[in-house]
Amino acid sequence: MKLNHILVSGFLLVALLVGAVGFVGIQAQETTQSGKDLERYLSGLSQKQNLLFQIIESSDHSDFSELTEELKQIDKNIKEIEQLLPESEGVRQLISLDDNYQDSSKKIVSVHKELLDQEIIFANAYPTEKQQRYNIRVPLFAIDDRQLTEDVGFMQYFSKETLYQSPDQEHLDEWIESIKKVKVGVDSSILSLEERDAILSEIDAYEEVAQKMGEIAIRGQEIKDEELVEIEKINALSKENFQLSLAIEDDIQDSIQMNKRVLVAVILITLLLAVILGLYMSHLISKPIQKITDAFDEISKGNFNVDIEKGSRIKELLTLQESISRTTASMKLAVLEAMKKKEPTLPQEKNFDSEDQA
Repeated sequence: MKLNHILVSGFLLVALLVGAVGFVGIQAQETTQSGKDLERYLSGLSQKQNLLFQIIESSDHSDFSELTEELKQIDKNIKEIEQLLPESEGVRQLISLDDNYQDSSKKIVSVHKELLDQEIIFANAYPTEKQQRYNIRVPLFAIDDRQLTEDVGFMQYFSKETLYQSPDQEHLDEWIESIKKVKVGVDSSILSLEERDAILSEIDAYEEVAQKMGEIAIRGQEIKDEELVEIEKINALSKENFQLSLAIEDDIQDSIQMNKRVLVAVILITLLLAVILGLYMSHLISKPIQKITDAFDEISKGNFNVDIEKGSRIKELLTLQESISRTTASMKLAVLEAMKKKEPTLPQEKNFDSEDQA
């Protein structure tokens, strides 16, 4: 096994562990951000509900226009936040509820604008209705006809009932019927033909105005009823949103806690593996190097009989151990040869026997 392979493997393992920690950390951050996005989403829905209440309470077009523009901006913000919410069944249900919420919101804006338009028409027509009613009442009361006075009184009563107290078709019909009774009473009155024609003409005009204003008042009441229905829908949807958001928030909190536990576990595992890797690398590299160092200490003291253990699994250290062994053997041989050269040579003995024979 080569040293560079070990180091690369170690670095890859560390990088993998760091990546795991980073991945889990990102997941935890995204989950936390999802919780914040959910809070922003619910806050937007709450603001939207309050604005719808203000729109219903608005009584002029300027306030209505400002509120509807603000409502459009809130709707835009809600749609942007929807894109950031996590994919889940609960979130899909929440967005589906918001679609229904949006339908009710559009209905409220539409009918309230119609109501404000109707109120303008009503306000413009009211002075005419009041003046015509006065023009009819004064000359007829002057006749001192008990039945006719009573009929005119009913006409005034039903006008107020239809326009202000109970704006519905039944009261409008009674109002129109009371006007017709006044016309019958005028026909049989003691008025001159010219006076009758003038008053009858005034009554005919008044009947047209009454019919128009009655229809406006009825439509206004219908709009208010429709607004109440939509508000009830919004309140019901708000309750559903609240319950569903609690469940989603619980899921997000559970995910956050789970991510935290996983993150802590990954960090602990990373630290443990880092310690194990460090000890293993220390054992794998430091121990053979220490043996080589000890061998060099012995060699420096003149001990060439050092036997270096060649048990390392690292190719480079094994090669180094073998090189040192060969170097030590070579140095040992060189020292032996040098010592041989320094040994003194003994003188040859004379052959006295040979000299005596000579």
